[in-house]
Amino acid sequence: MVGGFVYLTPDEQEVCDVLPSGELISSLEVNRVFGKRFPRTRVSSLLSRLVDKGKLVKARNGAYYVGRKTDAFFDYKFGLALAGRGAYLAFASALSFHHLITEKPGTVFVACFNKSRAREFGGRNYRVIALGRKCIGFKTINGVAVSTIPKTLFDCFLHPGFCGGLTGVVEALESSKLSAADWMEFEGYLNDFASNALKQRVGFIVDSMQGELKPPAAFLKRLKKSVSDSRTVCILEPFIKRRGRFNGVWRVLVNKEVV
Repeated sequence: MVGGFVYLTPDEQEVCDVLPSGELISSLEVNRVFGKRFPRTRVSSLLSRLVDKGKLVKARNGAYYVGRKTDAFFDYKFGLALAGRGAYLAFASALSFHHLITEKPGTVFVACFNKSRAREFGGRNYRVIALGRKCIGFKTINGVAVSTIPKTLFDCFLHPGFCGGLTGVVEALESSKLSAADWMEFEGYLNDFASNALKQRVGFIVDSMQGELKPPAAFLKRLKKSVSDSRTVCILEPFIKRRGRFNGVWRVLVNKEVV
């Protein structure tokens, strides 16, 4: 390196030119690209040298992240690369990205379509959560695929354990300042994917926070109508003791005061 410039040999540059930025690649994939031009041992040597020169990050044996540890949002991009195409930053990580919570989570959470898994790399934990057909509702900001604010809130209501529990959801909801269009998007996810119990939980919390959130009047009216025939009693916090007061409007057992 001279004056911040990293010199690459012609072969190193040739390998760099075919690598997809921001993705996880394997030495086998690089071998397929170059065929007989470079033997496997040569490819391994070139990849190792690119790691030494800061062009790649070694994720595990035979797998490399195409980028630098010093890149902006490296942790997020690395997590997305682990999850593969169609994944997005989600749950507490998305809340942090959108500045809806003050604390940066110790785990990077990513949503994907079909395969949950967990990894540790460089002292950082990565958690990939499979959402199936609910793996929608994201956009790219500063090179990071991240759920929109309404989808982030929906995902967190769906899996509150990945964002600090319902207390974390309430904090994020207060900070979100949803517009009319945001409420409409949020309602769309509830209509498409939510069980009656989830709708009741959301309805109870939003109803209790009407003064702070100022949701459109029709939002709660439609949500209440959608569960009017439900005989389900929703447990507000399902993983703690089922004791508390009963809210008859939303048929919710309030076993923890979160609002």
